[in-house]
Amino acid sequence: MLTRSADQAEVLASQLRSLGAEVLDLPLLKIVDPHDWAPVDRALESVGDYHWILFTSQNAVKSFCRRCRERALEPALIKSKVAAVGPATAEAARSHGLKVSHVATESRGSALAGNLEGELKANRVLLPRGDRASPDLPRALAEAGAIVTEVVVYRTVLPHNVNESALEAIRTGSVDIVACFSPSAFHHLLEVFRHGHAQSSPERLKFAAIGPVTAEAIRRAGFHVEVQAEVPTIPAFVQALVQHYANPPVPETRAI
Repeated sequence: MLTRSADQAEVLASQLRSLGAEVLDLPLLKIVDPHDWAPVDRALESVGDYHWILFTSQNAVKSFCRRCRERALEPALIKSKVAAVGPATAEAARSHGLKVSHVATESRGSALAGNLEGELKANRVLLPRGDRASPDLPRALAEAGAIVTEVVVYRTVLPHNVNESALEAIRTGSVDIVACFSPSAFHHLLEVFRHGHAQSSPERLKFAAIGPVTAEAIRRAGFHVEVQAEVPTIPAFVQALVQHYANPPVPETRAI
């Protein structure tokens, strides 16, 4: 079961089906505009004053660049250095014409602060993010001496209409694994259960996580992560699933 939005899940679903998997779509994330663009627009008016622009997700890149163009600013003309978390986010930035100077060695936002520590002191940093992003990165940047401007360029919300056939698959216990690609998607799944949309227990579900940040969110909520990609990319995620089902773990004996 894929919990990504329909447009983001299409490529992955196609790959999994080509390998023989039965794929169910349960989109649990909808990307919408921030409540107020004014903070973003103010940052764009003086974007040349920022030494660095840091991106921690593809959605942040997409929303930031869309707003740039709406304000008659072509992203390729931005002179600030750009850093990204992970190769997928870096590739998204390049696809919009941004020149990526650094890609974090670890697939979590706080790694950027450590990687760039020597270049941050007294430098202005623009951090376009989602409304539910972790506070760890801006805190680490400030501790490294950066002057941080954090702006919300998108919000993640639970879609109004949830796929009833996918929920029925959960109710009947026919879902082998639920794939989560962000902490928000996982928390939205729990919200679906809390509001009684699915008459089943989430404790019975097995989870696959795209990367360490999502895996950590799942574990913090008390659930087991069955599969985790070594790096947060779709090819690595598919490979992790293939390896898992080629060599399934021996089931643990659990007390009832």
